[in-house]
Amino acid sequence: MNNHDFKLQVINELKNRDVFLQQVSKVEIRTRCPFCGDSSKNINTGHFYIRINPDDNFPIVYNCFKCPAQGIMTYDDLEALGIAGSEFKENMQNLNRTSDKITANSVTVEDKYFEYKLPDNYNRDKIRYIENRLGLSFSDEELKKMKVITSLKEFLFLNDIDSVTCKPGMARMVERNYIGFLSTNNSHILFRDITDSSEIRWYKYPITKESIGQKIFYSISSEVDLYSSDEIIINLSEGVMDCISICNNLGYNSDNILNIAVCGKYYNSIIKHLFGMGFVGSNITINIFADNDHTKDTSIEYYRSILKNYSYLVDKMTVNYNLKDKDCGVRRENIVLQTFRI
Repeated sequence: MNNHDFKLQVINELKNRDVFLQQVSKVEIRTRCPFCGDSSKNINTGHFYIRINPDDNFPIVYNCFKCPAQGIMTYDDLEALGIAGSEFKENMQNLNRTSDKITANSVTVEDKYFEYKLPDNYNRDKIRYIENRLGLSFSDEELKKMKVITSLKEFLFLNDIDSVTCKPGMARMVERNYIGFLSTNNSHILFRDITDSSEIRWYKYPITKESIGQKIFYSISSEVDLYSSDEIIINLSEGVMDCISICNNLGYNSDNILNIAVCGKYYNSIIKHLFGMGFVGSNITINIFADNDHTKDTSIEYYRSILKNYSYLVDKMTVNYNLKDKDCGVRRENIVLQTFRI
């Protein structure tokens, strides 16, 4: 039996038990915890969340919000849930042996993922724009993790792409005056005008016609062990410069940290996607670094209203504002944070 069919079998067995069960999302099931006994006052509720998606090759993971139980599901956990038998034992061992691990580069928001190579040489005049703006200095290895592209022409040549998806005049301007960052699912290059003279400060360049319509997020490459009991920190910000500054100026540049730019003001989509991938549990912290532009949809009241239904799925969720500037895409000395707990 393959992993897809085995997961479907486990889902069916869970649903056939005479125990409270709720389908929370397409990939999440909520039931009663077999380890702590869960709520004694109400048997028709549960705090034990199981993340199981037949359409991916990740293990089954679980987390209880009433006790410390969490981790990758094993056959012993299946037995505790009332599912037993030699066939289940063999297939569970096979799933955990052959399943994938998760890194920041696999945090994609669409089923379609594009494979491209990044040029390993950089136009240092363009790099200085980021360094001067953020008060930082970057090595080639750090630029690679940031997925920086300083030449559209070199990127297209390296990946045997023989056409551009914008007008020739725009392509020439991007080549001359913009620095780029590859989006999370490799569908777009997010280009920033380094002269601050163009009306188009940011240009979202679709790499091919197939890229058009894909949702656009950006993340800095890092190693994240989803199945670790150690703290996992997810930092969400509006723009690429914010993301890079938060990673480096605020010290969020070690393993088990995701730095993601949502490329807009709205965080719901990426938060739901991360939950669907299994980023739930008492070891998860989500920090939102919102723009401090005093509009209705960036106020703390707004964020509390839209995030209150998610905060119980993680240990901590915060909204942070920079009191010294509009956002965190600035030098370290210009960042003073005000933090609100959701």
